[in-house]
Amino acid sequence: YSYYIGTDEEASSPFRRRWEWVVARTLARDVLDAAAVTLRGTHAFRAFAVQGTAPPDDDHCCTVLEAAWRDRPGGLVFEIEANRFLHHMGRFLVGTMADAASGRREPHSVAALLAAADNRDVSPPAPAHALVLEAEQNVLDRLRPGASCKEVFLAHNAFMRGHGLPEERRLLCHGQGYELVERPLIRDDESMTG
Repeated sequence: YSYYIGTDEEASSPFRRRWEWVVARTLARDVLDAAAVTLRGTHAFRAFAVQGTAPPDDDHCCTVLEAAWRDRPGGLVFEIEANRFLHHMGRFLVGTMADAASGRREPHSVAALLAAADNRDVSPPAPAHALVLEAEQNVLDRLRPGASCKEVFLAHNAFMRGHGLPEERRLLCHGQGYELVERPLIRDDESMTG
């Protein structure tokens, strides 16, 4: 997942505010970076999940393979890869890290919350509209009239390999609205024409 934060003056423009969270307060980059490092590895993320959404016997453990903040034009992006995500986990993480980086909570509170038994001390989740699942967006960006399924499929698997993820044998595309027809899947041998 990637989460986009806009920090410059143009962040609140109608062209950008739909895709990023506008944060007007100053964010201490060293606090964001330190918090992201603490997330790597296997931890119980009870503090960063909506209570009652997982089975009672779920340990809420997730293995975070990568977590990092990166500069981008106009702001920042938080990128995280994990073996699984809990309900609203990414948004709780970003909201809490932003609060820590802006002085609204202690700088090292993210690490302390990894040991919490529940989510009562977590910051409110960041808005949902700025969270993007990169692999899905990669496919969506390529689905255009006349697109070659084979090229879409090969580009997607190149993206997966480039991020250290296993290749897929088919891509699910329900609800993506390709030419207003729901297509159940894309394979490299399928034609999207006629």
